[in-house]
Amino acid sequence: MNPLLERLLAITPDELAAMPGSEREWVLDTLDKEIALASPAAFAVRHSNGAWQPYRHLVYTSERIVAMIERNEVDCLLIEEPVRHGKVAER
Repeated sequence: MNPLLERLLAITPDELAAMPGSEREWVLDTLDKEIALASPAAFAVRHSNGAWQPYRHLVYTSERIVAMIERNEVDCLLIEEPVRHGKVAER
């Protein structure tokens, strides 16, 4: 996990409440950004305004991508998913 994200997640609610407003705002904004950048799935959930659904197979794929990158085990990655299994359903 990203060291900055780890430090931000370690802040207790009491510590957060005791921070000055501008510092608390920075912590919350940075936490939101770091969580969104933690994985492809987290990014999609955050930036799709609820349109992208974190289905189990897509979350699994996202977790595997992150794990491979963190362990520096991949130079090239090919992912195959069934047609339309990662697309937003029309409403």
